[in-house]
Amino acid sequence: MTRARLRKWVVAVALTALLGAGATWDLLPAPGAPEPPLIFGLSAEPVNLDPNLSVGAAAQTVKMQLYSGLFRFGTGGTVQNDLVASYEQPTPTTYVFHLRRNLKFSDGSPLTATDVAFTFERIADAKVGAYLRTLLGGVQSVDVVDPQTVKVTLSAPDAVFTTLLALPQAAIVSKAFALAHNDDLKAATLGEGPYVLGEWQRGVQLTVERNPNYYQRGLPRTSEIRFVFYPDDNSRFAALESGAVDMIEYVPWQDISAIRANPEFGYQGTPGPFMYLQFNVTQAPFNDARVRRAMGYAIDRDAIVKTAFFGRGTPIYGLPITKGNLAYDPALDHYYTYDPAKAKQMLGEAGFANGFTATLLSTSQYGMLKDTAQVVQQNLNAIGEHVTLALPDWATRIATGNAGRYQFAASGAVGDYPDPDFLTVYFHSGPTYYNYTTGYDDATMDAMLSMARGMLDPAGRAAMYGRIERKALDDAPYIFLNYREQGYAYKKSVGGFRILPGFLVFYTAGTLDTITVTN
Repeated sequence: MTRARLRKWVVAVALTALLGAGATWDLLPAPGAPEPPLIFGLSAEPVNLDPNLSVGAAAQTVKMQLYSGLFRFGTGGTVQNDLVASYEQPTPTTYVFHLRRNLKFSDGSPLTATDVAFTFERIADAKVGAYLRTLLGGVQSVDVVDPQTVKVTLSAPDAVFTTLLALPQAAIVSKAFALAHNDDLKAATLGEGPYVLGEWQRGVQLTVERNPNYYQRGLPRTSEIRFVFYPDDNSRFAALESGAVDMIEYVPWQDISAIRANPEFGYQGTPGPFMYLQFNVTQAPFNDARVRRAMGYAIDRDAIVKTAFFGRGTPIYGLPITKGNLAYDPALDHYYTYDPAKAKQMLGEAGFANGFTATLLSTSQYGMLKDTAQVVQQNLNAIGEHVTLALPDWATRIATGNAGRYQFAASGAVGDYPDPDFLTVYFHSGPTYYNYTTGYDDATMDAMLSMARGMLDPAGRAAMYGRIERKALDDAPYIFLNYREQGYAYKKSVGGFRILPGFLVFYTAGTLDTITVTN
């Protein structure tokens, strides 16, 4: 065996150990052979590429290739160090982060503690509209100790602080680059992730290319990822079947069985994401909690699972908190039932005996959202309401939601992390955001959520979340409908892919740097 072949064999053995038995040496390109790109069928074109904003899972998939954070979620779902080499917590409210040595942005410029401090400041700036502004609102100060060291002081203990820093919306940005671009990073990018932005053909595809300054040696394993936009579920699946793409996200639920039965493809899916109704609680008729609670009884959740997800899901009759979660309470599992007569009675008691007229916002771009909205419309009209649908494209749906220009909406999302604190994202007051209820601002709820986050004793936290859950169900700013299976499908020439479990499924994009592709 030549030295070159020996090196290849050693790398293959190491890759197999890291990625599991599914990764074999013949997935590596032969020496001197051109590396095939990974062609990824993406469900939507990114609205923008600012890493600290949140504009949907498709955009996040791309942004996670371009940027990294202090921490990340590993394949087992645990929080792991990313740009941080180590850290200490000398007091319950103090963290000292030590960055890895010689970190660089993709253009070769150094990444230092100054950039980390700037990112915290940027997230806290209301003008930026950062997704984590409320969740990281407990950051009191950020001090640059030296170029590799940052000290963060919190106003109170935070049981999920490092978990929050593992979210992709906490990615570190270059201070110099951001200031040079007037802090507008929606299209201009400079990150430290495994890839750099290549060509973006608007409406067609976006390419990312290997970052030569990525700190993890040997990664990414694929030199290029080509994200091709397939907003239509059927065309996305057809592109995989025809070989036009190597991999797709949002596998249409009606096609999962066919994919699993086809030996030419692999499939990985996980339960975790959920569907729900969100309300603009400042507008009639949904400014009345009695009307919102009535919605909990009016919707046939089994019909949604069958119609929108072909049976690949389970109903939610309370909050999306499952067994094993710190805050799980079996008594709240069936807070609601499907009871149209009760819903109609409750609406009559709220002054709508003759029904109400409303428009339900959804989108034409994702079949699951459109189908869910249609079942909700049918259920409500069947008991005398007058509901029409608004089905814009995804970009318009985001803009409409962010502006709060709707009465109620059918939505799909996931808990940001597998801790009951994820409820803060939904129930704490904050800026208007397309996937969250508009106008729900309750000081008691805010105080309870903050108290629960500050408790480090599991029993105390569980008791507090019991109070939070009961208030959330009584106020009903959301009506949760069902869990759904979320899956990726790929050709057998794709190796090294590992889906993240449950709530973390949309962070799976952070593992694309380990993928290999063979011709």
